[in-house]
Amino acid sequence: MSIPGVDRPGTRMGIPALPFCHVQLTAKIPDHRYPKALSSLGDHLRKRRLDLGLYQMDVAARVGADTKTVTNWELNRTEPDLAHLPALLAFLGFDPRPEGQTFGERLYRARTAKGLSHRDLARLIEVDESTVWKWEDGRHRPMGRLLDRLCEVLPETEDRAGQLG
Repeated sequence: MSIPGVDRPGTRMGIPALPFCHVQLTAKIPDHRYPKALSSLGDHLRKRRLDLGLYQMDVAARVGADTKTVTNWELNRTEPDLAHLPALLAFLGFDPRPEGQTFGERLYRARTAKGLSHRDLARLIEVDESTVWKWEDGRHRPMGRLLDRLCEVLPETEDRAGQLG
C-alpha cells in the first residue's frame, strides 16, 4: 500500500509540517470600517457611531440631518454646517476641533459650537456684525462691557480672554 505523496521525493503531502507542535496562532483582524486616524470631525463622528453600534440613519435622526449628509461628513467630503454643529458636538460628547491659539480663534470655535452666526452673536451682545468679524480676524479685541457681554453669551471665551493677544 502506498501513501500519496510519499513515494515522490521532495513532497510532503499528508504529513504535518510540525507534528509535535499544537499551537494555533490567532490575530485580531482590524476593523476597516474605523478611520485610520482621528484627524477630522467626520473621523470622530464615524468612530463614535461605530462604537455605539448605530447606523448612519440613526445618527442623521439624532442630529437632524439627512443620511447622505452624514455619509458625506464621515467620508470627509463636506463639513457640517453651522445649523447641525451643536447637535453633532452633543452626539460626540466633546468638541474634537483644535483649540484656538488666539482670542479670535477661540471666539470662532465657541461661536460655531453654539450654532451662532456672526449676525446672531452680534445681536446677542448688541454690536455690529462687522465687529464680530474683526474680533475673529484678530484686528480688534473686545474690551470692558463688550468683553463682559461676550463672556456671558459664550463662557468658553472667558477662560483666557484676557491672556491672549
